[in-house]
Amino acid sequence: MVRLITVVFALLCSSIAYADLLDLSDYGEFKKIYLIPSTSAKNIEVRVFVPVGEVDRTGPEGLAHYLEHLVLWSADKVHGEGLRNRMMNAWTSPYWTAYWNSGPIDAFENMMRSARAVFEPVELTPDFMMTERSVVEREFDLRYRGNPTAVLYREAYKHLYGGHALGRSVMGTPESLGQISPAEA
Repeated sequence: MVRLITVVFALLCSSIAYADLLDLSDYGEFKKIYLIPSTSAKNIEVRVFVPVGEVDRTGPEGLAHYLEHLVLWSADKVHGEGLRNRMMNAWTSPYWTAYWNSGPIDAFENMMRSARAVFEPVELTPDFMMTERSVVEREFDLRYRGNPTAVLYREAYKHLYGGHALGRSVMGTPESLGQISPAEA
């Protein structure tokens, strides 16, 4: 089954002079691209929403979350060409993965290149990918371990949905993440 990719670029900036950076035809069919100009904006935001999450995965839980980390760093060219004049982040849900950048107007072109790179193959060294997997494992400790609400939700979803994809943990566990190789990701 072929899925159409939904992309939302929310841009708040004084002018858009880089229309060629919005050509995403090489990456598939896109449902929506939004440009929202604001003449008084000092900063801009670029957001990409892709309808792929943990429910679309099989194998060890947390693969979509781990992949989100790898795609974000690869899109930012962490291997030597990273852009540090802006803020960036990403999140994964059962259904969606989102990437966002925020920074000064003069970073627009680089932010758009980073947004387009989300759709390109991951280019990171295996060593970096292993290091990032341990970052995702530590994120479990920060957000879930010892957090009764997080434990309750995780266990409730497993109880309610069992082996169905909705019962999968987006965060994964250190054990499940430890089963994922960089090659698999």
